[in-house]
Amino acid sequence: LDTSLTSKNLTDFYNFGRENIGVNLGFVREADPSWRLHGNVMDFGCGVGRLGSVLAEEDDVDAVVCVDQSVFHLAKAEIHVKKALSPTHAKRFIPLLSSPDLLLSLQADPAVPRCYDFVHTMIALQHMITPLQVVYLEQFCDILRPGGKTFLHIPFLTPTKPACNGATRATYREEGGMQMHYMTKEDAVATLTRRGCDVVLQDRGS
Repeated sequence: LDTSLTSKNLTDFYNFGRENIGVNLGFVREADPSWRLHGNVMDFGCGVGRLGSVLAEEDDVDAVVCVDQSVFHLAKAEIHVKKALSPTHAKRFIPLLSSPDLLLSLQADPAVPRCYDFVHTMIALQHMITPLQVVYLEQFCDILRPGGKTFLHIPFLTPTKPACNGATRATYREEGGMQMHYMTKEDAVATLTRRGCDVVLQDRGS
Protein backbone atom coordinates (compact mmCIF):
# COMPACT_ATOMS: atom_id res chain seq x y z
CA LEU A 1 0.00 0.00 0.00
CA ASP A 2 1.41 3.36 -1.04
CA THR A 3 1.76 5.35 2.18
CA SER A 4 1.75 8.57 0.15
CA LEU A 5 -1.94 8.10 -0.73
CA THR A 6 -4.19 10.90 0.48
CA SER A 7 -7.11 10.14 2.78
CA LYS A 8 -9.57 10.52 -0.10
CA ASN A 9 -7.55 8.31 -2.43
CA LEU A 10 -7.23 5.69 0.29
CA THR A 11 -10.99 5.72 0.80
CA ASP A 12 -11.52 5.38 -2.95
CA PHE A 13 -9.00 2.51 -3.02
CA TYR A 14 -10.94 0.54 -0.41
CA ASN A 15 -14.34 1.42 -1.87
CA PHE A 16 -13.25 0.08 -5.25
CA GLY A 17 -12.80 -3.28 -3.55
CA ARG A 18 -16.56 -3.40 -3.01
CA GLU A 19 -17.06 -3.00 -6.74
CA ASN A 20 -14.50 -5.71 -7.48
CA ILE A 21 -16.22 -8.19 -5.16
CA GLY A 22 -19.62 -7.41 -6.65
CA VAL A 23 -18.35 -8.15 -10.15
CA ASN A 24 -16.50 -11.30 -9.12
CA LEU A 25 -19.41 -12.77 -7.18
CA GLY A 26 -21.58 -11.96 -10.18
CA PHE A 27 -19.37 -14.18 -12.36
CA VAL A 28 -19.81 -17.06 -9.91
CA ARG A 29 -23.58 -16.62 -9.77
CA GLU A 30 -23.71 -16.46 -13.55
CA ALA A 31 -22.05 -19.88 -13.68
CA ASP A 32 -24.36 -21.25 -10.96
CA PRO A 33 -27.51 -19.16 -10.34
CA SER A 34 -28.42 -21.25 -7.27
CA TRP A 35 -25.16 -20.45 -5.49
CA ARG A 36 -24.99 -18.15 -2.47
CA LEU A 37 -21.96 -16.94 -0.57
CA HIS A 38 -21.85 -18.59 2.85
CA GLY A 39 -19.74 -20.41 5.41
CA ASN A 40 -15.96 -20.23 5.43
CA VAL A 41 -14.31 -17.95 2.89
CA MET A 42 -10.66 -17.49 1.93
CA ASP A 43 -9.24 -14.40 0.26
CA PHE A 44 -5.82 -15.48 -0.99
CA GLY A 45 -3.24 -12.76 -1.54
CA CYS A 46 -5.42 -10.40 0.46
CA GLY A 47 -2.86 -7.60 0.75
CA VAL A 48 -4.23 -4.82 2.95
CA GLY A 49 -7.72 -6.30 3.24
CA ARG A 50 -9.41 -4.35 0.45
CA LEU A 51 -11.45 -7.36 -0.73
CA GLY A 52 -11.50 -9.57 2.35
CA SER A 53 -13.11 -6.85 4.45
CA VAL A 54 -16.00 -6.65 1.96
CA LEU A 55 -16.47 -10.43 2.02
CA ALA A 56 -16.63 -10.31 5.83
CA GLU A 57 -19.74 -8.12 5.62
CA GLU A 58 -21.77 -10.70 3.69
CA ASP A 59 -24.71 -11.96 5.77
CA ASP A 60 -24.16 -15.72 5.61
CA VAL A 61 -20.37 -15.72 5.97
CA ASP A 62 -18.95 -17.31 9.13
CA ALA A 63 -15.24 -16.57 8.67
CA VAL A 64 -12.99 -14.85 6.14
CA VAL A 65 -9.41 -16.08 6.26
CA CYS A 66 -7.20 -13.49 4.58
CA VAL A 67 -3.97 -15.08 3.41
CA ASP A 68 -0.83 -13.21 2.50
CA GLN A 69 2.94 -13.64 2.64
CA SER A 70 3.53 -10.06 3.82
CA VAL A 71 3.49 -9.31 7.54
CA PHE A 72 3.32 -5.60 6.68
CA HIS A 73 0.22 -5.99 4.52
CA LEU A 74 -1.58 -8.17 7.05
CA ALA A 75 -0.94 -5.62 9.79
CA LYS A 76 -2.43 -2.90 7.57
CA ALA A 77 -5.40 -5.16 6.84
CA GLU A 78 -6.12 -5.63 10.54
CA ILE A 79 -6.00 -1.87 11.12
CA HIS A 80 -8.40 -1.26 8.24
CA VAL A 81 -10.84 -3.94 9.42
CA LYS A 82 -11.00 -2.51 12.95
CA LYS A 83 -11.75 0.94 11.55
CA ALA A 84 -14.11 0.00 8.74
CA LEU A 85 -16.17 -2.94 10.02
CA SER A 86 -18.61 -3.39 12.85
CA PRO A 87 -17.32 -5.51 15.77
CA THR A 88 -19.52 -8.40 14.59
CA HIS A 89 -18.11 -8.34 11.07
CA ALA A 90 -14.56 -7.69 12.26
CA LYS A 91 -14.63 -10.91 14.31
CA ARG A 92 -15.04 -12.88 11.07
CA PHE A 93 -11.75 -11.55 9.69
CA ILE A 94 -8.82 -13.91 10.33
CA PRO A 95 -5.38 -12.90 8.99
CA LEU A 96 -3.06 -15.76 8.07
CA LEU A 97 0.61 -15.44 7.21
CA SER A 98 1.26 -18.20 4.69
CA SER A 99 4.34 -20.07 3.62
CA PRO A 100 4.47 -21.44 0.04
CA ASP A 101 2.69 -24.52 1.47
CA LEU A 102 -0.83 -23.24 2.13
CA LEU A 103 -2.10 -26.51 3.64
CA LEU A 104 0.74 -26.58 6.14
CA SER A 105 0.02 -22.98 7.12
CA LEU A 106 -3.65 -23.79 7.70
CA GLN A 107 -2.80 -26.78 9.86
CA ALA A 108 -0.37 -24.76 11.97
CA ASP A 109 -3.06 -22.47 13.37
CA PRO A 110 -5.92 -24.19 15.26
CA ALA A 111 -8.07 -21.04 15.01
CA VAL A 112 -8.14 -21.20 11.20
CA PRO A 113 -10.74 -23.32 9.35
CA ARG A 114 -9.43 -26.25 7.33
CA CYS A 115 -12.26 -26.45 4.76
CA TYR A 116 -13.84 -23.67 2.71
CA ASP A 117 -17.08 -22.93 0.90
CA PHE A 118 -15.52 -20.19 -1.24
CA VAL A 119 -11.92 -19.41 -2.20
CA HIS A 120 -11.25 -16.05 -3.82
CA THR A 121 -8.04 -14.67 -5.29
CA MET A 122 -7.58 -11.61 -7.46
CA ILE A 123 -4.43 -9.85 -8.68
CA ALA A 124 -2.20 -12.17 -6.65
CA LEU A 125 -1.10 -15.30 -8.48
CA GLN A 126 0.72 -13.40 -11.22
CA HIS A 127 3.39 -12.37 -8.72
CA MET A 128 4.49 -16.00 -8.30
CA ILE A 129 6.44 -18.21 -10.65
CA THR A 130 4.25 -20.62 -12.61
CA PRO A 131 5.18 -23.81 -10.69
CA LEU A 132 4.09 -22.13 -7.45
CA GLN A 133 0.84 -21.01 -9.09
CA VAL A 134 0.18 -24.67 -9.94
CA VAL A 135 0.77 -25.73 -6.33
CA TYR A 136 -1.69 -23.14 -5.04
CA LEU A 137 -4.35 -24.05 -7.61
CA GLU A 138 -4.09 -27.67 -6.48
CA GLN A 139 -4.35 -26.68 -2.83
CA PHE A 140 -7.36 -24.43 -3.46
CA CYS A 141 -9.16 -27.52 -4.78
CA ASP A 142 -7.99 -29.58 -1.82
CA ILE A 143 -9.51 -27.23 0.78
CA LEU A 144 -12.89 -26.80 -0.94
CA ARG A 145 -15.89 -28.48 0.61
CA PRO A 146 -18.13 -30.49 -1.77
CA GLY A 147 -20.11 -27.92 -3.75
CA GLY A 148 -17.66 -25.17 -2.86
CA LYS A 149 -16.70 -22.49 -5.38
CA THR A 150 -13.60 -20.54 -6.27
CA PHE A 151 -13.02 -17.30 -8.12
CA LEU A 152 -9.51 -17.37 -9.55
CA HIS A 153 -8.02 -14.41 -11.37
CA ILE A 154 -5.18 -15.86 -13.47
CA PRO A 155 -3.14 -14.01 -16.12
CA PHE A 156 -2.92 -16.02 -19.34
CA LEU A 157 -0.83 -13.66 -21.48
CA THR A 158 2.94 -13.34 -21.68
CA PRO A 159 4.18 -10.04 -20.17
CA THR A 160 5.30 -7.57 -22.84
CA LYS A 161 8.67 -7.32 -21.08
CA PRO A 162 9.56 -10.76 -19.74
CA ALA A 163 10.56 -10.66 -16.09
CA CYS A 164 13.45 -13.04 -16.65
CA ASN A 165 15.68 -10.88 -18.85
CA GLY A 166 18.71 -9.13 -17.38
CA ALA A 167 17.68 -5.59 -18.23
CA THR A 168 14.31 -5.98 -16.52
CA ARG A 169 15.88 -7.50 -13.41
CA ALA A 170 18.27 -4.57 -13.19
CA THR A 171 15.34 -2.15 -13.42
CA TYR A 172 13.55 -3.91 -10.56
CA ARG A 173 16.66 -3.70 -8.40
CA GLU A 174 17.24 -0.01 -9.13
CA GLU A 175 13.70 1.36 -9.34
CA GLY A 176 11.49 -1.16 -7.55
CA GLY A 177 8.48 -2.91 -9.03
CA MET A 178 6.91 -6.33 -9.27
CA GLN A 179 7.76 -9.21 -11.53
CA MET A 180 4.82 -10.65 -13.47
CA HIS A 181 4.28 -14.30 -14.34
CA TYR A 182 1.58 -16.17 -16.21
CA MET A 183 0.32 -19.64 -17.07
CA THR A 184 -1.61 -20.90 -20.09
CA LYS A 185 -5.34 -21.51 -19.98
CA GLU A 186 -4.72 -25.12 -20.87
CA ASP A 187 -2.37 -25.62 -17.91
CA ALA A 188 -4.72 -23.86 -15.50
CA VAL A 189 -7.75 -25.89 -16.58
CA ALA A 190 -5.78 -29.15 -16.58
CA THR A 191 -4.47 -28.48 -13.06
CA LEU A 192 -7.91 -27.76 -11.65
CA THR A 193 -9.73 -30.62 -13.39
CA ARG A 194 -7.00 -33.06 -12.43
CA ARG A 195 -7.70 -32.11 -8.80
CA GLY A 196 -11.43 -32.75 -9.20
CA CYS A 197 -12.72 -29.22 -9.85
CA ASP A 198 -15.09 -28.24 -12.66
CA VAL A 199 -13.96 -25.12 -14.50
CA VAL A 200 -15.92 -22.27 -16.09
CA LEU A 201 -13.73 -19.78 -17.96
CA GLN A 202 -14.57 -16.10 -17.95
CA ASP A 203 -12.05 -14.68 -20.41
CA ARG A 204 -11.43 -11.01 -19.64
CA GLY A 205 -8.52 -10.67 -22.01
CA SER A 206 -5.82 -11.14 -19.39
